[in-house]
Amino acid sequence: MVLRNFFFLLFFVILNSCVHNSEKTSSDPVLPDSAEERGKKIKSADSGSPVTVFTVQKIVNVQDFLSVVKRAVLSKNRSIVLKLIDENYKRTQLKGFFKGDEKRFINDLLCGNDTHKSFRCIDFEEVTKIESGNLKKETTGKGPSGFSVQFFISDLRGTITCEFSIKVLNEDGKQFFFLVGAVG
Repeated sequence: MVLRNFFFLLFFVILNSCVHNSEKTSSDPVLPDSAEERGKKIKSADSGSPVTVFTVQKIVNVQDFLSVVKRAVLSKNRSIVLKLIDENYKRTQLKGFFKGDEKRFINDLLCGNDTHKSFRCIDFEEVTKIESGNLKKETTGKGPSGFSVQFFISDLRGTITCEFSIKVLNEDGKQFFFLVGAVG
């Protein structure tokens, strides 16, 4: 009986240790859940209006940001994709033009020309591959303002080329990256 109680106690000690000392090994991007963790309000560089900044632990440069975007799309994680999109863009497009319809909004982001120069869209749920290319710095009269990038997005019917801007906001020595798509 004492031996059984010892093993029972040992099992719970080991289990408790594993729970408290475990580290995440998932390759999925980690975004904050609570309002306190979501970041702080900062002024958008172009509009002066406050935007909420969502920090992702591993994003330190634009290449990291592109990797997170690709993982979020391939994993079909709509909530993370939405968090990676610029707040001002979401306000005008998602809330305004698409009347809050997230599915239509994201599907409309995935539109572009295919190899035959025909314009078409790919359903978010049907994406099989996504690659990025042609990353270029964009500048304004005030200096660097972001990047332009092409995503090559595939489904079972083929590949399209989508054009995006990446807005870069600087705050307290840190850079925050956000996707901006087409308007209309």
